[in-house]
Amino acid sequence: MSEQDVRDILAHFMDVKRAACSSEGPSDLSPCLIGGFADGMMAGAELSAPREGFVEAVAQIRQAHPGMLVWLAQCGDVLLKYRTDRDAPRHATSLSDAHQAGDMTVVDALSVYLVKVDGEDYAGQVVYRYDDRGQPEFGPLTVKSERGRGFVPDALRAALTASAE
Repeated sequence: MSEQDVRDILAHFMDVKRAACSSEGPSDLSPCLIGGFADGMMAGAELSAPREGFVEAVAQIRQAHPGMLVWLAQCGDVLLKYRTDRDAPRHATSLSDAHQAGDMTVVDALSVYLVKVDGEDYAGQVVYRYDDRGQPEFGPLTVKSERGRGFVPDALRAALTASAE
């Protein structure tokens, strides 16, 4: 896996977002966990919410001893910026709901986090907003090779460490 592979995963995630929005208008995607194996096979789990079922999904995929784990999700909080002099940000729970309420200044992001059993970590993200037709307009992709911190990276790393033992 390389930064280019993470870019490819993120580009595919963007295609999924475009497809969902083209048929349904503004749509929120469910988070996904994918395990990659040495033979090229992959196994995945779609979750109903970022933390609901996450630990169970990681444990289930870990039993198959993956060489990497990939987490794909929309950012948990949505930043709403209003067209006023204050530009005060506030958080909402659904980008789609904000757009349907007429706020076209909403921004959100698709994120990818990849952890390999050999210790390599990659993070990728692309910010987007909806246009006036409810279709996502994506900004540039950002991909970095870095060791992430927090609930998801720590849980993925712990799962790979346990599956390698």
